[in-house]
Amino acid sequence: VAAYTMACSLLTTARDSAVIGATLANGGINPLTKELVMAKEIVNQTVTVMMSCGMYNGAGKWIVDVGLPAKSGVGGLIVCVVPGVCGVGIFSPRLDKNGNSTRGVLVAKACSEALGLHVLKANEHQSAHQSRGGSRTGSGASGRPTRSSRPSSNEAHSARTSKKSPAPAGRDIADRNSSKHQTSSRTRVAPTIAPA
Repeated sequence: VAAYTMACSLLTTARDSAVIGATLANGGINPLTKELVMAKEIVNQTVTVMMSCGMYNGAGKWIVDVGLPAKSGVGGLIVCVVPGVCGVGIFSPRLDKNGNSTRGVLVAKACSEALGLHVLKANEHQSAHQSRGGSRTGSGASGRPTRSSRPSSNEAHSARTSKKSPAPAGRDIADRNSSKHQTSSRTRVAPTIAPA
């Protein structure tokens, strides 16, 4: 009980969580310090458990809809791992019946669909492009972005802070889709992405 209570009492931000996810996505190497902080075997086991049950009783629907290894916390934080690409931290405190962030789940689903991040599905956007004679440049076999095609940290920062960033659209989608869960207070979703 003491270890669980301590683990649930850690103070983190969406950015911290994105770096944790990016470390897992990068095979245990922290993308900021370039230090190996976790053995590859432990990373594989962790990401596998995240994929199978990291979203509590909502794990099955999460795998179908979002398709990324993830772990949610009862404070409203979700850590997602896009293997070999990046980590994503999403924060919004209102929880659904499974104990997951209501808007966080919607934002993750919107991002996964828009960017073709689902690890178990072929990217339909890439498939359509290839059927028209397009190439796979900058994408892996699944059509997801590869390490070589990801933006630099300056580009990623610009994407997060630009008015054309996907984050506001995600918030709009989350606001529209979660209207039945509205209470009198409005909360914002804070997604953060850290490249692996």
